[in-house]
Amino acid sequence: MNLPRMLFFDIDNTLLDTLTHTIPSTTVEALNQLHQRGYGICIATGRSLELVRSLNIESLVPWTLYILNNGQMILDHNQNILRWHLFTSQTVKAVLDRAKKLSITVFLGSPDGDLLVGPVNDYVTTANGFFKEPIPAQGQYDDRRVDKIILYEDKAFDWSVFSDIEGIDIHQTMTTSADTVVAGVSKHASIQEGLTLMNLPDYYIAFGDSLNDVEMLTHAPISVAMANGVDEAKRVAHYIAQPVHDDGIVKMLNQLGYL
Repeated sequence: MNLPRMLFFDIDNTLLDTLTHTIPSTTVEALNQLHQRGYGICIATGRSLELVRSLNIESLVPWTLYILNNGQMILDHNQNILRWHLFTSQTVKAVLDRAKKLSITVFLGSPDGDLLVGPVNDYVTTANGFFKEPIPAQGQYDDRRVDKIILYEDKAFDWSVFSDIEGIDIHQTMTTSADTVVAGVSKHASIQEGLTLMNLPDYYIAFGDSLNDVEMLTHAPISVAMANGVDEAKRVAHYIAQPVHDDGIVKMLNQLGYL
């Protein structure tokens, strides 16, 4: 097989074992081996830069590219911003107005300070507990810059009630929340954009597990879904890796011939 020189990894449930909230040491060792051999090791996550930093991931591997907030932000290896997609204040207000009518709590991620609009209910605590993310201070939107929106509701909630709001796409997570991104922005689109901006090879392999990885796995030249992932991801992937807690990444890298 002609192995792609660029490798993109989701974090939660792909690199990160959410039970121990750590990346297995064997995975870290394998990724560093690949870096030393000239491969580009990249992150493609729904997490913000602050939440990536909270995991101390930066020091584990020399990352080539960071695709953050489901593609909303693209950083180079030095964490310089290559592209940053912000929501317009009009879009934020439209989402908040609709959420208020439906009694849905909203997280607003912002470089000016994260904000929770609405009560801290069971949906919020369940979702933030799943990702082990802090719950920000509650308050009202004040036109601050926003690059991440999370909506909290039941897993079975029909998010099409937001479909008439222009400028957004919504993706259910693996828990009681949904990620909202600027329309047309995704991990897949930002991977392509980041590779182009850095003049890197566009022949890559992607590893993921969740609903926000499906498009990335669908379009990647080679894709790997984790066995602990959702069925939608496993259906579109070329390969299925063992769960992260069973050394799935290392085993798949060996199977493909990287190690």
